[in-house]
Amino acid sequence: MMLDTTQRASLEEAARHVQAELLRVLEATLPREGVEPQIIWRVKSDASIQRKLAMRGEIATADAFINDLLGFRIIVSHTGLLTGAVTTVRRWLVTRGRFHLTNERDYFSDPRTPFYRSIHIDALLTEGMVDGRAKAGVEFQITTYMQNYLAAISHDLRYEPRSSHHLVETRLLDEIVRNVETVDAAVAAAFSKR
Repeated sequence: MMLDTTQRASLEEAARHVQAELLRVLEATLPREGVEPQIIWRVKSDASIQRKLAMRGEIATADAFINDLLGFRIIVSHTGLLTGAVTTVRRWLVTRGRFHLTNERDYFSDPRTPFYRSIHIDALLTEGMVDGRAKAGVEFQITTYMQNYLAAISHDLRYEPRSSHHLVETRLLDEIVRNVETVDAAVAAAFSKR
């Protein structure tokens, strides 16, 4: 599956609309504790689509399904806001009528790796067809600022090693993970005592 310019532009416009609307809902729903929520989005690149299909042993066809063709990362200030953010996103998705929820995974409670914590909500976009298909996969990742920072640096250090010091980088990342979890918990505790 490759997206042409028109398809990509259509998905980008839909993403900007979702970002603005969902951000307004989150700001109105979540308590103001620390920094405002942030939403970052992306349309999966053609190269990333090809890699994903290859990993699944599939050939890129026009009707190949990509669960995260459109991706949103929702970032809140601390772990104490995660439940409220997840509930808000779920409710928003259901009431919009444009999405059908398909899956949810909690990588805070059941992490795949020590370097990544997020709650994923997968949905099908049931309007705004892509390549004549009535549905496109949309993934919402809900995490904290600290976890988002950790994901960014650990990706570069673990998956894009630039030196022969990879083991040292891994040990440092282990320490950073412990510190990030401590800071996330401390911030949540501080706001819960207010």
